Amino acid sequence: MISPIYKDKNFVKLHNVFENIDDLEGEFKEQAMSVKEALMELIAETDDQILDKYFNGEELTTEEIQKGIIIGIQRGDIIPVICGSTINNIGTKEILDTISSYLEPIFTEESKPFRGLVFKTMVDPFVGKMSYIKITEGVLSKDKDVFNINKNVKEKIANIYTLRNSELVEIEKAKAGDIVVITKVNSLKTGDTISADKDAEALEKIDFPKPQIYYAVTPKNKGDEEKVASVLNKLVEEDPTLHWYRNTETKQALLGGQGELHIKTIKK
Repeated sequence: MISPIYKDKNFVKLHNVFENIDDLEGEFKEQAMSVKEALMELIAETDDQILDKYFNGEELTTEEIQKGIIIGIQRGDIIPVICGSTINNIGTKEILDTISSYLEPIFTEESKPFRGLVFKTMVDPFVGKMSYIKITEGVLSKDKDVFNINKNVKEKIANIYTLRNSELVEIEKAKAGDIVVITKVNSLKTGDTISADKDAEALEKIDFPKPQIYYAVTPKNKGDEEKVASVLNKLVEEDPTLHWYRNTETKQALLGGQGELHIKTIKK
């Protein structure tokens, strides 16, 4: 659906093959036309009415193209692949537009009791502990009791937030398929399942990679070992790919991560 455009061997932009192909030139126009033709054949095969229009040489509407792509993705016949460049800020909008237009949520079981997975944790100096939750079933409402299935602990959800850029926006409830943030629920950790049903089955935990390299962490001032330990605990809670322990022989705190760049990023 999205074709990369280069200029002087530099990646400069992405072009939707369903929009203004005539604006392209040379090999990029040929590439876009080839991608569009292959896609149109796959789209036509998803629905008999669309197939008839395609074989009769009629132009498909935007709605028919969208419907065909959605069905094709669900069947596994169409797999969206979008390139991008973080350095040049290319591709972010196209990825989000593709998700919004063509990928329907897998979990839409709102009639079942609430259940969700904590997939990220952050500790804000002002807000406190923030748990990011993907709701897989049911509806989550504020001021309701839930259970941390992994810890067998009952918790009360005082507030529910959605994210608008980096701003927390309070909402009354959220449903299956939504991603929300709840705050100050101390028992929750990344990978935990929470549910309105205390006997619910825990969702599959996220399998994080083990540290590949360890560095010694030494406090600047003597006697600050407890402060360092507190900071390391916070880092590990926010990033489960980190791990730290105190070597009993050297008495040093050792922090492990995925590589030198990972540790340097944490250090900053």
